[in-house]
Amino acid sequence: MLNFLLAGINHETASIDIREKVSLCKEQFSIAFELLRTNSLIKESMIVSTCNRIELFVLSESSEQIPIKDLIHSVLNTTRRFDEFIYFKEGSHAVTHVCRVASGLDSLVMGEPQILGQMKDAYNLAHECGAAGHGMQQVFSLVFTVDKKVRSKTGIGENNLSVSYAAIKMAEKFLGGFASKTAMIIGAGEMGELTVRNLISHGISGLFMTNRTFQRAVELAERFKGIPIMFHEIFEYAVKSDIIISSITPDGFVISADMVREIMKIRNGRDLFLFDISMPRSIDPGSVEIEHVHLYNIDDLQDTVRSNMEHRKKETEKAMQIIEEKVPDILRALSSFDVIPVIASIRLYAEAAQKDLEQKLLSVDGVSRERVAELTSSLVGRILHFTTEQLRDYAHKVNSKR
Repeated sequence: MLNFLLAGINHETASIDIREKVSLCKEQFSIAFELLRTNSLIKESMIVSTCNRIELFVLSESSEQIPIKDLIHSVLNTTRRFDEFIYFKEGSHAVTHVCRVASGLDSLVMGEPQILGQMKDAYNLAHECGAAGHGMQQVFSLVFTVDKKVRSKTGIGENNLSVSYAAIKMAEKFLGGFASKTAMIIGAGEMGELTVRNLISHGISGLFMTNRTFQRAVELAERFKGIPIMFHEIFEYAVKSDIIISSITPDGFVISADMVREIMKIRNGRDLFLFDISMPRSIDPGSVEIEHVHLYNIDDLQDTVRSNMEHRKKETEKAMQIIEEKVPDILRALSSFDVIPVIASIRLYAEAAQKDLEQKLLSVDGVSRERVAELTSSLVGRILHFTTEQLRDYAHKVNSKR
């Protein structure tokens, strides 16, 4: 029987200054998976690293206790330990948690849709690195099915309450609307595009768009009628902007406090609103000390988020009911993992037997090929379904008694 475990740090257990120390860039994943493969207790693994969380998922066939907190520290490759911020879950609790995460119930902005894509990307990366196999595929295909049902049967994802949306709502409140206002977007990825869409829907007058790869900024600007600018032109156009929203993967601060100080000298006392929704942060937090500068990061969006929580409460209850109904199915799939090779071999044999039967029936006069294929396929399908379910139930019962 496969045991499903996880350990992680998220926005509920740690502030942004801790989370940015434990986030992983794409290049670090392969190193982390190589390290995890050296542990003989781990059969498969997967890592999710976003602006609001880092989580390590592990599948093990061993009944021995896995030191998963030590493992996550090894993955993070930091000298400091973060034990006080790490949560650990196992079995049904781990399955419930991962369903909550995929459905956006565990996000800073409840119901936000980006987390599902991030989890799918995390699985694909783990699979490419050889860390995730059939076990993780089985778990997460069911988890993604749960998410689909949650979002179709509840209103948990209504109103586009993403992190960028929360930032824009906060800016709108401070500025009294976006008429005659200009914004600069740093980063042309998924979050950058979402930010642009949200600003346009709220009536922004002007948009500057920049990205390290200038062509991406050009493509985004062409689609949304903005003005693409070169990355080295950030200073020049920041002077002309009322709002700057940065959602880029940084290599150090894209906007330093010294740069902001120089910008403000030229702006002659005009307020500048900076929203840093990057992880790690891309705008120097020291900028908040500069007069007429208003800097907000992901954690500062909490108040905007909380104002929407009451509306989502009933939808959350519905979503949790759906998740709780599906958790036993995922656990059952894990407990029956041992019989999957048996099921596969039975299917191969059944398919061969079906072809043999078809050939014999086709030798009878007056029988059409289409009708033979229909009847034999139906018969074999029914037998395979019954056999598979019986084997899964047997495996589940045996593993439950261990």
